[in-house]
Amino acid sequence: MLARVQGEMANDKEYLQKEVDLKDEQQRSLQSNLDETKVELTRLVDHVEKLQADLAESEADKAALLEQTHRLEGVLSSNASLEAESKALRSSVESLHQESANKDSQIEMLNLRVQELDREAKASVTSVDEELKIAVESLRNEIKEKDSQIYQMTNGLSETK
Repeated sequence: MLARVQGEMANDKEYLQKEVDLKDEQQRSLQSNLDETKVELTRLVDHVEKLQADLAESEADKAALLEQTHRLEGVLSSNASLEAESKALRSSVESLHQESANKDSQIEMLNLRVQELDREAKASVTSVDEELKIAVESLRNEIKEKDSQIYQMTNGLSETK
């Protein structure tokens, strides 16, 4: 009878250990997913920083082109051949304005995505971590109860002998 009860208790303990192992595996999987999300987030942040650097460079180019355009406009009255070059520079400035607006839009979208991913990652980690802590604590309590029951049964059988 004792052997059967101990066998059942051992099976219960083994089952609970498998549950703990499964929860640990789930936690590792979630940690892996979180790590992948962090890598993606880092990649997106790097991309945003590159776009910001490109934007700064474009702004510098735009400022340089605007300065050159102004100089050419001053000379335009004395030199008709500079008129065509001035028009080309204006076109470049307009193109840079459009490119700058597009990059601003891209940066804003990426910033929003980064913020969304960051919020999701924080919420996911907090929620999953709490659930796993509760589940592990519950399983540990069950194991302690089973161990206590085995101890009581073992003591009861020892006393009956």
